[in-house]
Amino acid sequence: MSKLNKIMVKWTMLWAALFFAMLAACSSDTNVAGTFIETNTGNKVMIETNTGNYARVMISVDDFGIFEGDTLQLSRTERDTVGDTIFTSTAYHEKIASNTNVAAGYVIMDSVPATNYDSLTILPVNGNAQSIAIYLDVKNDESYYLDSNTAKVIYESRKTSRKGKATAYLSLEYLDSIRVGDTLRISTLDSNYLDGDSMFIMTSVIEHEFSEDEVLSKVIFLENLPEGIYKNVALIQKDSTAFYATSFSLTASKKIFAYLNDSSSNAFSDVKNVAIQLPEGFEDLSSVDESFKNMPFPIRVEKPMNYPCLVDANSNVILLEENESDSLLYWGRMEIVNFAKDGSIKFDLLDNCNRYKDSVTLARRAVHLDNETPSENATDRFENMDAAFGNALWTDSTDNWKLIDNFEPFTQNGYQMSASIWIKADSASQPTPGKNYTRLLAVKKDSIGFALQQRADHPAVNVRIDAHKDGKGVYNMTYGNAWILDGTWHNYSLTIRGDSLYTYADGVIVSKNQFENGSNFASCTNPAIGYDRNNFVGGLDEIFFFDGSQTENWMRLFYALQKQAR
Repeated sequence: MSKLNKIMVKWTMLWAALFFAMLAACSSDTNVAGTFIETNTGNKVMIETNTGNYARVMISVDDFGIFEGDTLQLSRTERDTVGDTIFTSTAYHEKIASNTNVAAGYVIMDSVPATNYDSLTILPVNGNAQSIAIYLDVKNDESYYLDSNTAKVIYESRKTSRKGKATAYLSLEYLDSIRVGDTLRISTLDSNYLDGDSMFIMTSVIEHEFSEDEVLSKVIFLENLPEGIYKNVALIQKDSTAFYATSFSLTASKKIFAYLNDSSSNAFSDVKNVAIQLPEGFEDLSSVDESFKNMPFPIRVEKPMNYPCLVDANSNVILLEENESDSLLYWGRMEIVNFAKDGSIKFDLLDNCNRYKDSVTLARRAVHLDNETPSENATDRFENMDAAFGNALWTDSTDNWKLIDNFEPFTQNGYQMSASIWIKADSASQPTPGKNYTRLLAVKKDSIGFALQQRADHPAVNVRIDAHKDGKGVYNMTYGNAWILDGTWHNYSLTIRGDSLYTYADGVIVSKNQFENGSNFASCTNPAIGYDRNNFVGGLDEIFFFDGSQTENWMRLFYALQKQAR
């Protein structure tokens, strides 16, 4: 301890002794003239951390006997006099020591508000709390090292890191209020030494300015990083600098994904490369002169993961939705499809990416039918109730329809819509006696709309269009006959665009038809799966509705992406 600190401690102790002696003298005899002072010490409040003035305090683990899980509180006593009473309260800033902190030998308290602190309290997981008197005057944008002797100001000498061969994805999820133009500084410690009451450290730093896309996705990708252990992060904004802790190691042979400001056991993970190969018959889609946007797709992983996501060739983050009945199956949506030179679609697969399970918008409406329980009659009828993906809806002729509630499938004033559905059935099982058709999927209102149906005893499905109004338009006209009811899973898709109808079976165009449209379909809402009588007999799965702008190649690619994941 320096001479100045020793003098300050002695004067503080002398002043405290005189002060309490005076209190004792004043309160021992109620007849003695004087002022009775009462003290209230019951309040503890967190220090406001939105002041914009922050610093970093590194606390020695060995000097204070800190273990994983211990809670550290930097505190200051605040006093307020009301009348003849002095009220005191304790304001504090706290941090829980992680395993990484203990291994490193110090706990970094990040974004510490700039003010004075007079005590360090350690609340251990096991044992009694201890409070140590300190004197720490924290200034904005400075760093301090606190051990059992004194608080040392850290003087940091920075140099720009040389280029290396390591790469990493960094999550910004736990950084506060990042904005376009803010700078992220990450650093490795090269060396450090003590000189009196000061600590001098030399660091190599990398700085990166955030783009709009990075702020939205909260993920950045950095290349040409030097190998090493990265532990300190600073978020530099126009009016303040905030410090955060992290701990990850980079090598040239391994790409990682790390959460900044998180030192938990799953704060970083390895990055895996995955690729989707288009199935036979659809390879031409990788080279067509067409841009495929907002494309949903399924993808299978090798083992269950915790909140995974994908990053495409343009560094776009693709959140994934887990299938509820198949832990290896996920669904995502590409804003734009990026094909590699070999015709594949390549991604980096990141684990622990989407921790809050943000909802994934795959289409205008996607109905996976994973939670459907077959009726007793359906269970008795079918021995093998498999699915195209995950789980499926299996129905018997005695079952009733199911509505997709609160949904208007048509766009553009009721003139456009695309739909896709997987079907497994055979014609011999259908309830055709006394009925020449049964419906699989229908959107109708007052004899206006469309129905995907199975006709008589034919092993085929087609689309019925009813667009007759005021003496104009077709009624009960069928198009797109596809012979796909052979007891295996097949996909059927359609697009209605104005007075045009496009139908597809297993990604292949079945027909392109024009029909007289006497009415739009704006009133047709809440699609029905199945029929209210003589229901469809078989399995239905993965029903998607789109806005109707999808081209022939778009619909082919959507099927191809599903086929490769089956």
